[in-house]
This record gives sequence, C-alpha cells and structure tokens, in this order.
Amino acid sequence: QFRRLEGETQGTLGEFVNVDKQNITAAARATAIWPLGDTIFSILSSKKRHISSEFSYAAVRERKLLDAATGYFEMVRWELSVKILEKAVEISKGLVKDLEESVSLGKSFKGDLLRAQTQLAHNNIELSRARMASKEASMRLATILNLEPLIELYSAKDEVVPLRLVKEEKLEVLLTQAIGRRHEIKAEQKEREAVKNESSSAHWGPLIPNIITDATWGEFGPNLTDTDGQNTYSAGLGWKIGSGGLFDYGRTHLADARVKQAEINLRITAQRVKEEVASNYMLVNAQSEHMALAEDGVRYAEESLRLNQERQRAGIGIPLEVIQAEEALTKAQLDHLLSVIAYNQSQFKLLWSIGEPL
Repeated sequence: QFRRLEGETQGTLGEFVNVDKQNITAAARATAIWPLGDTIFSILSSKKRHISSEFSYAAVRERKLLDAATGYFEMVRWELSVKILEKAVEISKGLVKDLEESVSLGKSFKGDLLRAQTQLAHNNIELSRARMASKEASMRLATILNLEPLIELYSAKDEVVPLRLVKEEKLEVLLTQAIGRRHEIKAEQKEREAVKNESSSAHWGPLIPNIITDATWGEFGPNLTDTDGQNTYSAGLGWKIGSGGLFDYGRTHLADARVKQAEINLRITAQRVKEEVASNYMLVNAQSEHMALAEDGVRYAEESLRLNQERQRAGIGIPLEVIQAEEALTKAQLDHLLSVIAYNQSQFKLLWSIGEPL
C-alpha cells in the first residue's frame, strides 16, 4: 500500500499544518470474524443431527433384517409346499395304478380312472408351480441379503414350527415399549432437538456478539529502500442488525415454524408406530387361531383319507371319494403350513414393531 499527502492536514492537537509526506507498507493482513452465537448453536444442532442420522440408519437396518426374516419364511413355505405336493402326487399315482389294474380286470369304471388321471395331472401342475415359486423366493431372499441372485438358498430344516418371540403382554405394555425403543422415534426426537437449537440460534444467537480480530505483519517506511518492521493487532466485539442478526423477525418466525413441524413429524411417527404395534399384535392373535384350526383340519383330513382308502381297497367305496379326500388333505396341509408361516412372520413383525433387536 502506497500513500502520499501534499498540503494541509490536521495534527493530533487540532492545529493545521502544511505537509509533504509519503509512506509505503509491504505487509500481510488477516481479518477474522467469529459469529460466536451462531457457532455455539450450530455445533449443538449438528451433534443432534448426527445422532439422528445414526438412529435412522439403525431403523433401516432393522427393517432390512425384518425383510430377510419374512423372506426366509416365504422361501420355507414354498419348499415345504413342494414336499406336500410331492406326497399328493404319490397318492394320486397309487390311486391311478390301483384303478388301472381294476379297470383291466373289469371291476372298475373307466371314468373313475380318467378322473384319477386328471387329478394326477393337476397335482403335477401344482407341484411344478410350487417349485418355480420356491426358486423365485430364493432369489428374492438372496437379493435382500445382497447375494448373487443365481445363488440358490435352502432352509436349514425340512420342517417349520411355531416361534414365540414376544412374551405374552398386554397391548398397552407393548405400545409403551415401542415408543421408548423404536429408532424412528428416537431419530425424530433428535431432529426436533436440532431444530430447537436452530430456533434458539435465531432468537438468542444475535445477542451474543461477534468476535472481530485483525492483524498485519510487514514493513513500513517512506519508500521500499528505507523500511522497518511494523506489526499491528486489533480486536473487538460487534453485533449485526437486520438479516441474520438483531430484529430479523422473519428468521425467528421461520425457526418457530420448523419447531412446530418437527413436533408434528414426531407425533405422526409415534402414531404410525402405535398403529404398527396394534396391527401386528392383532395379527399374531389371529394367526394363532388360524393355526389351531388348521391343525384340526389336517387331523380330520388324514383320518378321512385313511378311511376312504380302506373302503376303496375293500371294494365298498368309490374312487371319487378317495380323490376328494386326497384333495382335502393336500389343501389342509397347505393351509396349516401357510398358517404356521404367517404366524412366524407376524411374530417377527411384532418383535420389530416394539423395537426389539432382530
């Protein structure tokens, strides 16, 4: 920086003098303005949002685990459906073989044989569909687990039993647990705290002064060949008026509105969680009833098939009764399998909805 003054100037004591002077400064200068109020509340808000993001990640992870659990049981359902239908095919083949021998001896009506062969074809079609569905369920589960879709997955056991993952509790107790444990609610709570810090920044931040510092390091003299070192330092406090500072009512109103929106989002999330808990709680109870009914159905169907097969072998029954009994047994077994699978899936959903780790 080069400065030159020629003519009148005023001295420090107020007198006017005629001067002819110049100076040159070769220096580096740094100025820093630290908005202390905004910085404090920004740090607090950022910490809350960081925690909120961790809870959100945990919520996504738990949802992914739930998808994996339900996807696994869907795969088990179709694997065991294949086994049930394979047994149905064997029963139909046995009936067709018996009728072929009986028709060749003139003891049975050929129409009964054709009806049994039709049932055998139907069972084979259903078996083929179940095998395809089993492969599709395996691919979906592999996708959920981030595996190669072409990898074929199989269940660890050839049977499925009812799982009781949630202790028998009243719905009110489960709702209270869910509100205190679900990661989605915790994430919304931290987001609300972050927004409240931003609101405090809008209301009280401008009252906290900005810290202003200035420093210069360099050479000072009449010309470049005649200079000496000169360092200057200054510090002060300042307040901003208007946009982003004092009396910025638009900023405070917007901050208050965001707090209200965060509170609304928290209530909506809590209400959704309660709905999920209540729905899954009722689903568990309903599936438990279905499972008990399906068990009775399988027992009745097995006895019916046994009796009709005995009547048919004794020559006092008709093949159509055996076919109908076999159809009823297959349907009852599939219903029972589906009820157990649905019950287990509902148990996992209830466990997830109350915030228990999967």
